[in-house]
Amino acid sequence: MNRNYLFMVLGALALVAAQLAPVAAVAQTNQYTLSKVTYEQVQRMQKLMGNNKYQKAIDIGKSVLPRVKNESSYAEAMVSQLIANAYLVQKDFDKAEPYLKRIVELNALQPQSQMSVVQELATIYLVQKNYNGSIRLYQEVFQQEKKNKLEPDPILYYRLGLAYSYRADANNSRQDYGKALENVKKAINMAEELHQKDPKKHDPVKKDWYQSWFVISYKMKDFHQAFDVAKLLVAKWPGDKDFWGYYANTALLLHEDREATAIYGLMYKKGLFKSKDDYLQLASLLLEQGSPYKAAEVLTDGMNKGYIPKNKDSYEQISGAWTQARDWDNALATLSKEAQVSTNGKVYLRQAEIYLNRRDYAKASQAAQNALKKGGLGDEEGRVLMVVGQAEYELKNYDNAVKAFRQAEKFKKQEQNARNWLKYVAQARSGG
Repeated sequence: MNRNYLFMVLGALALVAAQLAPVAAVAQTNQYTLSKVTYEQVQRMQKLMGNNKYQKAIDIGKSVLPRVKNESSYAEAMVSQLIANAYLVQKDFDKAEPYLKRIVELNALQPQSQMSVVQELATIYLVQKNYNGSIRLYQEVFQQEKKNKLEPDPILYYRLGLAYSYRADANNSRQDYGKALENVKKAINMAEELHQKDPKKHDPVKKDWYQSWFVISYKMKDFHQAFDVAKLLVAKWPGDKDFWGYYANTALLLHEDREATAIYGLMYKKGLFKSKDDYLQLASLLLEQGSPYKAAEVLTDGMNKGYIPKNKDSYEQISGAWTQARDWDNALATLSKEAQVSTNGKVYLRQAEIYLNRRDYAKASQAAQNALKKGGLGDEEGRVLMVVGQAEYELKNYDNAVKAFRQAEKFKKQEQNARNWLKYVAQARSGG
């Protein structure tokens, strides 16, 4: 729920109000009349505002305000409204506030204009985080509309919902979230109904309203409702990546991992992935669902498109996925790239073990020796020496095999295994 929306609302209200012509000056007892002098000054202010000369309009208004206070409450309210509107259009809400408050106190404008001012002040209170004041004023508007037997505009319900929502954020009040949800949903239902009845007169419901519905549901931890709203959001606005994110994340919160995987998969196909985290999330879900080949493809695509960095961790994730998928060629190719950026020889060990499993003993031996040459193996050195020994044994290079097993024997984890292999070598040499 973006406060920029509120700024836009205030500016729009001010522009509309500034264009409303005041009642003509007449010498009668009508409470909504102005003296000739005041009427001319008001017209001059309106003309200046129409030409975007807001400060000049404000200066005139402030200069005549002391005099019009003695003329009538209506005259004071009219001039104050124009001053406030000039500030509002410029988004100077703090300066507009005291003039709007004075108009509310005077209660001297025509009913429609008076209610417009109350709405403006209520919205300013939202911007200023005076949520109690905002809620009170919006409720006044509803009471007046009820008194006049009028159905409030849906936007009023929406703004009241925002006020409750912001107050709930500040106070962590579930009750306020409930009221926020009630008003926002009412606003949406009313607006949808009006649009269906007369689409030319009433615009479609703004996506901000539906987004507010989702956010409030989410903050209430009603993830089932949030999921349903997110599903509605992507149906209405399929190109909005944020809404797809809402959809997938609520599925995860509901432990619907397969559903989340499918949603992320659709996002991927639609070209909505725009960050490293998007690719990693889908890959992680695919691995959990037992689809390492697809996971590797997604990660590789993310790297090719520049979202996943070409560093050791990324290559390790990709090679690990290819290995799980038993796609040895892609695993080996990725490991070769990983080896170029690695600071130790452990990558070569993984290469060597793959070659060994594929019975490509010459390459297995070479990869293992590359590991020893690069170093930094720690406890893995004994394991590397075992690979060298096994590969050389299969190549019938028995002297090299014995040498490797003798070295591996010095490592506690490999000691017994190395001794067993030394027996195999001895048997092979003796023709046993």
